[in-house]
Amino acid sequence: MGRDIKCSNLLMTRDHLLKVADFGLARSLRGDQLFTNKVVTLWYRPPELLLGATSYDASIDMWSIGCVFAELYIGHPIFQGKTELEQITKIFDICGTPTTESWPDYKFLTHSSTFVPDKPKPKRLREFLMRETTARKRILPKGALELIEALLVLDPEQRLTASDCLNSLYFKTRPFAPSDPKKLPPITNLPPSHEYQTKKIRREQAKQLNGGANNHSNSNTGAGGGRASRPSSPPGASSGGRSKQGNAKDSVDAPIKTEVKREEDPSSSAKKRRRVA
Repeated sequence: MGRDIKCSNLLMTRDHLLKVADFGLARSLRGDQLFTNKVVTLWYRPPELLLGATSYDASIDMWSIGCVFAELYIGHPIFQGKTELEQITKIFDICGTPTTESWPDYKFLTHSSTFVPDKPKPKRLREFLMRETTARKRILPKGALELIEALLVLDPEQRLTASDCLNSLYFKTRPFAPSDPKKLPPITNLPPSHEYQTKKIRREQAKQLNGGANNHSNSNTGAGGGRASRPSSPPGASSGGRSKQGNAKDSVDAPIKTEVKREEDPSSSAKKRRRVA
């Protein structure tokens, strides 16, 4: 299991060779071993982990692949929550809420009673994808819509496996990809796509915009008028593309603790010194 598949961990060479990077959270499957559910960057995390599952398999990666696949066509991450509750809510808003028929085991998960709303929501994934691709003036290739739907299935038992995906109509429709990617025209003049480099470029652009705004303080426009960019990194993702959960131990008995240190206000320190004096 990769346990952290996302766009920033998928690298493309100029010869069209796709490489999967960052295996810091990867684990091998050994029997009925239990794992932590605090893995996979939030926007690409499957519903079973959000609901507290600690027994899972490679189907969690297939959900992440479905998110990446949809993102390629709609131009932005399909589910962009800031917290686990918001993330599962966004998933339910598009994929519908689980039922005992669509996902028989969901009620056995720890957070199902807390995160699953009492009022059911209908599945509208197909409608959403059609609307988003139409807005970008993109046409989904034959079989693409069905493949995304089969990957973004709430029940991990019903989700497509990697071998199942290869039998999809999407991969059997012309034009076929060449057996040797090097036969395709080389990729040139592309901006850096690595998460760290992209953030660095955005910071430099923001500084330039802020500098321009300071030089034109009487103007009604400022840095906020810049061109819209791709959404910032999801919660739990560092500038190096690695999830903050990278140090999580695979033990349900070892909760992940986060310590937050607050910086003391200099003015309050000065007041304390005066009182002591």
